[in-house]
Amino acid sequence: MKFLLYLSILVVLFLALLSVNSALAASGGIVINEIAWMGTTISANDEWIELSNPTEQAISLDGWILKTADNKLNIKLSGDIGVGSFYLLERTDEESVPSIAADLIYSGALANDGEHLQLYDTAGVLIDEVNFAGGWPAGNNTTKQTMERAGAGWQNSQNPGGTPKAANATLKISENLAENSSLPTLSYATGIIINEVLPSPDGADETEEWIE
Repeated sequence: MKFLLYLSILVVLFLALLSVNSALAASGGIVINEIAWMGTTISANDEWIELSNPTEQAISLDGWILKTADNKLNIKLSGDIGVGSFYLLERTDEESVPSIAADLIYSGALANDGEHLQLYDTAGVLIDEVNFAGGWPAGNNTTKQTMERAGAGWQNSQNPGGTPKAANATLKISENLAENSSLPTLSYATGIIINEVLPSPDGADETEEWIE
């Protein structure tokens, strides 16, 4: 009984992994990785957006579009994004991140109360979206910490200004996270996952096992 349960779980996980890999291969796998919707310590207008390429192949962004759902922001992308690399979009000019060259300069602003960002490839396929029209889940307008992707969720950058064209911070979450307000905040996306398994209960395996 236990063997069949373990085998079933492994099959489910394997199929889920295949599904994820197939989706990434089909979509190009590019993600919206970091957003400085609050600007910088120099100016609130110094906004920037970063894309990331977690795939194993360079991808051309010619003909791709990054836009808000209401079309107030509509950016036509160009150029390539290398394997494991980042693509930096700076608002208006190079002053948003003066120490790092932008891959693209765009016009238009991100609302401080949230946006619904969508990334489309050249065929018009939705590749990634960040639907926070009701409010950004991370980033700090006072400290100017950016909003950066952290696994399935989002977090405040470890330092003001974030990590443009570099990997996001890897944070260690302690047991006293709720008590320590100095730690960056995390916001997790919703979704269905295998969360907990009881393969060896005190009672009979046939009737007492469960999966959450």
